[in-house]
Amino acid sequence: MKFSITLDGGEHTVEINQGNSLSCRIDVVVFDAAVSLVRPGVYSLLVKGKSFLVRVSPAAATAGTGSENGSYHVQIDGAHYAAAVRDPRRWSRAGSGLVSEGAQRIAAPMPGKVVRVLVAEQQAVEAGQGLVVVEARCRTRSSLPAREPYRR
Repeated sequence: MKFSITLDGGEHTVEINQGNSLSCRIDVVVFDAAVSLVRPGVYSLLVKGKSFLVRVSPAAATAGTGSENGSYHVQIDGAHYAAAVRDPRRWSRAGSGLVSEGAQRIAAPMPGKVVRVLVAEQQAVEAGQGLVVVEARCRTRSSLPAREPYRR
């Protein structure tokens, strides 16, 4: 995946390739990394043997409308950064206008039945928050996360 990122006013190109490990390139610097989701918005990042705690949240200007413009606050081991992320694949859906309120359609990664609903009707949700748990025919369970925040 290739992204354009503005980080504290500086423009950068970020390319991430996922195979057995995560290979990253920021501008001309190439490095391997390992990343784990600790909880929504919090990541553990390991680069060249050094561990970093990374917190990512939508910028205040977009907190009520979702992160469709890609503006975030990023905190890495206590240092704060303003980041704007542009994903060229997202622009290819010109005019799709992702909706962050009202009824929305979600799709399961496999056929199955909903065994648990994790949120109440009209409840505000954050992007990545689990909405339902689906049980597949083979008794495998998956949770479906919200793609966009929802505010009532």
